[in-house]
Amino acid sequence: MKSTPLIYLSLLTAIPLAHGERVSTNYTLSPEILDAGGGQSSSSDYTNDLSTGGQATGISSSVNYTDRGGYTGQLFDVVSLAITATPSSVNEGETTQLEGQALLDDGTTLDANQSDIIWSLVGANNPLEQVDENGLATAGPVYESTPATVSGSLGDITGELMLTILNSNTDDFGDYAGDGLDDFWQVENFGPPPNSEAAPEENPDNDSASNEWEYLAGTNPLDSSDFFALTLLAKTGSTAQLALSQVIPNRTYSLMAGTDLENLNDEVTQFTVASEATDHLVEDTSANEAAKFYRIEISIPSDE
Repeated sequence: MKSTPLIYLSLLTAIPLAHGERVSTNYTLSPEILDAGGGQSSSSDYTNDLSTGGQATGISSSVNYTDRGGYTGQLFDVVSLAITATPSSVNEGETTQLEGQALLDDGTTLDANQSDIIWSLVGANNPLEQVDENGLATAGPVYESTPATVSGSLGDITGELMLTILNSNTDDFGDYAGDGLDDFWQVENFGPPPNSEAAPEENPDNDSASNEWEYLAGTNPLDSSDFFALTLLAKTGSTAQLALSQVIPNRTYSLMAGTDLENLNDEVTQFTVASEATDHLVEDTSANEAAKFYRIEISIPSDE
């Protein structure tokens, strides 16, 4: 459907003559030329065509608008609507300002009032929570950085823009929020919330390791054959060599020891790794006791 022409009124002194020709697909204004007066002036920013009737009116243009002096009505059609956002990538829970700029049928552009644009969210499960009547968009929580599409309509002309919602908080997504586990890990293993089996204390594969431990250890919470193990490989003199079945980045591993199972509080070593590895070896050079017990603690560094 053809868009309805918009009318912009320019308050000018009434002039009894028509100045210059104006043509669009909807209308033509063909004035009578009374004399050869007038002329053209220009710069890098504008062009001014004076009237052919010798009056200091005519068509003036810049990069943002065209003003046709000498006419009571300024007529044009909007052919498209460009949507922009500042910023175009926004953290979850924060806002970004949407703006619309109309492209007119003569190639010029016009900044639209944001309150004149009808804003809406595109698609199901859009990570934007809302766009208010003034084009202020609010991002909702996500479990990973996610695209979001918003549309704006000016009359029957619609434009769309894709934004990026950044995952700035790893534990704020739906029913998985605030439970201490990374939302991405939970969605990857248990699907989107809600899912009661994704809770930290649950053990859906019945392997004696809770979801919280499997998350820290980097094992599969749905596969009982995938588990973390600490194994004593050999003891030579006072040196015991132990193997961790696997280690992952962004974890702190603390090997603790003691002479009885109730008091494993002596730290043997603490380390992190830059990349994932299997059978990571550690040594206890103070294994002098006839019997010694070990346990491993896994934690996430405080800056993660």
